[in-house]
Amino acid sequence: MIPLHLCLLLQLAAPQASSTPAARAAVSARALVARARAARYQQDSALASYQAVVKQRMSGGLGVAPGLRGGLPAVGRVRLAARYESVARVGWDHALGAWGEIIAARSVVPFLGDHEPMAENDDVALTLPYYPGRDRLWPVTELSDALHEAHRDVPWIEHPLDGGADSLYLLALGDSITFRLPDATTIQLREIRVRPRRPDQRLIVGSLWIDIASGALVRAAYRPSTAVDLWPFFDKEMDEDDRAAFRKFGPYTGNVQEIVVEHGLYEGRFWLPRTRLAVGEGTARGLRVTIEIQQTFRYERVAGMPAGTFARIVAPPPDIDPRDGRVRRGPWRSMDSRTDRCREHGDSSADNSPEALARDSSLSTMYSEGVRFRVLFPCRTRDLLTSSELPASIYGKNEELFSETDFSALQRDANAALSMNRQADWNPQKPRVSFGLQRSLLRYNRVEGLSVGARVEQELGKGYLTFGIARIGVADLQPNAEATIQRGNARVTLDATAYRRLAAANDWGNPAGTGASVTALLFGRDEGLWYRTLGVETKGLAQSLGGRAAFSWRLFAERNDSAQVETQLSAAHALNGVRFMPAFPTVAGMYYGAATALTFASGTDPRALRLGGTVRGEGAGGESSYGRGALELTLNQALGRATQATLTGSAGTAVGTVPVQRLWYIGGPETVHGHAPGDMAGDAYWFGRFELAKGHPFIGTAAFADMGWAGPRAEWVRSPTTIRGAGVGVRLLEGLIRLDLSRGLEKGGRIRGDVFIDLR
Repeated sequence: MIPLHLCLLLQLAAPQASSTPAARAAVSARALVARARAARYQQDSALASYQAVVKQRMSGGLGVAPGLRGGLPAVGRVRLAARYESVARVGWDHALGAWGEIIAARSVVPFLGDHEPMAENDDVALTLPYYPGRDRLWPVTELSDALHEAHRDVPWIEHPLDGGADSLYLLALGDSITFRLPDATTIQLREIRVRPRRPDQRLIVGSLWIDIASGALVRAAYRPSTAVDLWPFFDKEMDEDDRAAFRKFGPYTGNVQEIVVEHGLYEGRFWLPRTRLAVGEGTARGLRVTIEIQQTFRYERVAGMPAGTFARIVAPPPDIDPRDGRVRRGPWRSMDSRTDRCREHGDSSADNSPEALARDSSLSTMYSEGVRFRVLFPCRTRDLLTSSELPASIYGKNEELFSETDFSALQRDANAALSMNRQADWNPQKPRVSFGLQRSLLRYNRVEGLSVGARVEQELGKGYLTFGIARIGVADLQPNAEATIQRGNARVTLDATAYRRLAAANDWGNPAGTGASVTALLFGRDEGLWYRTLGVETKGLAQSLGGRAAFSWRLFAERNDSAQVETQLSAAHALNGVRFMPAFPTVAGMYYGAATALTFASGTDPRALRLGGTVRGEGAGGESSYGRGALELTLNQALGRATQATLTGSAGTAVGTVPVQRLWYIGGPETVHGHAPGDMAGDAYWFGRFELAKGHPFIGTAAFADMGWAGPRAEWVRSPTTIRGAGVGVRLLEGLIRLDLSRGLEKGGRIRGDVFIDLR
């Protein structure tokens, strides 16, 4: 078997005859596509059976959806919500069907307090690398089945190798690879570049590598050409009342960043899946969910039909007994029945070999990906955790589980196939309109009062999306608007925008968010340091897969002006006469500059040291010239089974003449509790926090103490004046959502309550 990434190395050492014009013309795009279509299920009749060891890891993360912070695109830390790992030996026979033996299976759900891996049994996700009738462009079959239940007329994707797909796709020849096998056989692969004729979530963009001789798919790297509507996945699981309620929290959208499939050649004629990888993320109402799936297949045996004979295709595969290979039709005992028998016989699984397991009559039956499996489980569930096939920690890196596979190399190769230039063709689509609570287009503050917005967006093709946002405040009657042209490829997003905005000088927090709006309306506490901007900008955001790092930048030219307080309407004002804080002073004028930020996080084990941080820089000229820079680091360490200690430190400074709206402002739950944003301000700052959290990660308590300073940079060290705060809080989902009660420790300090999302 020759994996494709080895082929790439061989290509470097081999003569590059395949790169000549004559070689490229040897097979036309139309002929190669026709050959690939004909071969799509061709080996089904020649493949007799196989046996393989399957390893897989599925990880899900939860965080805050990308937004703006200090004018920059920002991505918060993604917490590991759940992870599942398994190792199984699976087999398929053309006459007998599918069977599996579970070697190892464990999962961990940190958000539910399950920090230690748990053995899995009945919920094991068995994976069969291939069976007759299954499409090789994974996960076409699985997701088609999932969507089919809710929308029977809507496929997951339109397959580029379907008959008639030429009306949907532009298929062109790309690069070529030639390599020689040990038996002197020459293999030639050719890339088919897939480009949709229009932007659509059901049309994919990417590359298909085809074996020229057989037409078999050898490798694929692809993604949907636009964001995907995830609502059908939720919709099919809900009753009518829940459906109506949850629909309001949309839109539910997702970006499949990449899907990579690599096949290996076995017995000189069967291209079977060797590695599969899928990475994506989705958002809904400010939350961000990430998912990453890795699978590898190590074949122990592959057999073809004798020459001149053909397999009888069995669909669906029958239920078989792996002990004797006979087809069984009766009901099968569950894992619970097997466990009971193990206990009755004194836990007879001391001999845990496959042969011993096969003699046990309590065998389970399960369905996976529409295939019925006869499954062998070990008697002792703990054996699933101690298998030598698993790495020491479920929180370890991919390389520890998949030692034979370089996923990083696969993803680097996929970058070229999914680059910014690989996009759907130019073909503007029908505009879409959002308003009200959708996309946070409804907000409340002391300047605008109730501000109502609407958004219109349109997919154009070539990776371009254009959208406009218009809003007006009931109190100030000042129109605000943005017009943006955006281009992206699910990893990188580039924007150019003309705008008139109500902006905030806050470097921490989200004063325009839903939580801040509710706080302002109920408690008369609007903590936005508001000023008006009119200008143009271009900005970009690049994210690593899985949300572990993000880099953003912004170039801008804008005019800044003051924004006046236009309303005192709040429940607190009606009851107790509470008033909003006064208007924020602004140094009016034109400013031209740039800003950048790098956000990173490392470590997923809640019982080990985790580190996260942000590095920021900004510089501008115009009415005044200045530069700013800041560093922030957060360390988290478990102290026992139910206690977490968190230490945060941040510091920044500036040079030049910094306008009021670009000073550093500290105070508030993101910097120093018990104080309002702006209680201290200056062209330099520092603050620190120590917190002890105790209890269940889903819901627990926290105690914290903060200290900080902001002022002239010349007084960085010698200034004796600081602000301090302390308090207690309730944390949900490992601190993703917080409810804090705090008090400033200075004389006359206030007691404050705060509700917010994604504190460090």
